[in-house]
Amino acid sequence: MIINTEIGAFGSANHCLDFIRTRWDKQLDEGSLNVGQQLFEKMVSGMYLGEIVRTIVVDLMKAGILSTQVFGAFTARNSFTTSNISCIELDSPTSASFTHTKSVFESMQISQASVDDCASLHLICSRVSARSAHLVSAVIAALLNRMARRQTVIGVDGSVYRCHPHYKTIVNDKVGTLLPLHDSDDNSALVKHFRLMLSEDGSGRGAALIASLSARPTYQGVQCEDCSRLGQIECPTCVATA
Repeated sequence: MIINTEIGAFGSANHCLDFIRTRWDKQLDEGSLNVGQQLFEKMVSGMYLGEIVRTIVVDLMKAGILSTQVFGAFTARNSFTTSNISCIELDSPTSASFTHTKSVFESMQISQASVDDCASLHLICSRVSARSAHLVSAVIAALLNRMARRQTVIGVDGSVYRCHPHYKTIVNDKVGTLLPLHDSDDNSALVKHFRLMLSEDGSGRGAALIASLSARPTYQGVQCEDCSRLGQIECPTCVATA
């Protein structure tokens, strides 16, 4: 069975996320087209992460922590994108050169960024994306904890999961940390296994394909042109010919 949680709307009706929403989350929401709606989505999705980083940078400029001469381009709404975050986090946080971060600055017509400026922007991006991954992990773990299943497949779609260099690893690790190691009823060892699988054919059709294939044994079939497109999941053409 496929369960679409529509978790992006979580917290919109009962304000249960208010205790973790920051002033930057509230500022982003107030400037959005759907104020008060999709609050969880606005904290985790690729549509908003870049704007959260930009809002933080602007706030730090006003506080005198970041240079207005270097980061002045960040004052324009939507001038910094989530794809910039993915590019920046290709650099190591201890990098001496910050090659990818500098390329993002240059794409924004900023040429005077120092290594310290790059390190500051990298830190902000890594914190925002890690928070997103941890929030998503908490939701997944909470659902799995309520399901009496030894194994569950989770179909994931979205630009952050597909393109961010560390997002999948962070989610995998955090969900594993949050899951209980023993069954609460009889205290016997019961590890709840889960798999995150990339769903590239849309949230509905992709989830249906993943649900279908996860219930089958592994097939050894002839490869076809669709396999490279479908990535981590088995090709339906190969399954049909297996």
